[in-house]
Amino acid sequence: VVKPVFLKIKPAPPVKDMKRAKIAFVTDGGIIATGNPDRLESRACRVWGEYELDKLFPANGKTDYSVIHMGYENSQVLNNYNRMIPVDPAREYEGKGLIGKLNPTFYSTTGNCSIVKRSREMGDEIAVKLKNEGVDAVILTST
Repeated sequence: VVKPVFLKIKPAPPVKDMKRAKIAFVTDGGIIATGNPDRLESRACRVWGEYELDKLFPANGKTDYSVIHMGYENSQVLNNYNRMIPVDPAREYEGKGLIGKLNPTFYSTTGNCSIVKRSREMGDEIAVKLKNEGVDAVILTST
């Protein structure tokens, strides 16, 4: 068995002013739009999806999302998506002026048994989107 080579990545410099920072969420928790339009796999996932925070956390409380990830017991996330993407606390920080604003979209995939090479590629693809959206920092959540 050949072990994967893990790169040593130098961390990005700290965000200079969190009160002006645009913050995004990325998760490998497998949160998907109902019906799985992006065709995320429950394991060994090769794709990612981009979804709207306001649709995951609608004002009326009726979300049209689900979880595809099969590598963890996800009933608690299905009961409250804040357990995977802590939007309510982030919005509270936003309201208090502790962070600038939340990115309106989040990115999701599943990390269960994923191929390292493809995971790196997906990370690069998502990073391009985040840079194009002017995101300053990411909250990365995992299972």
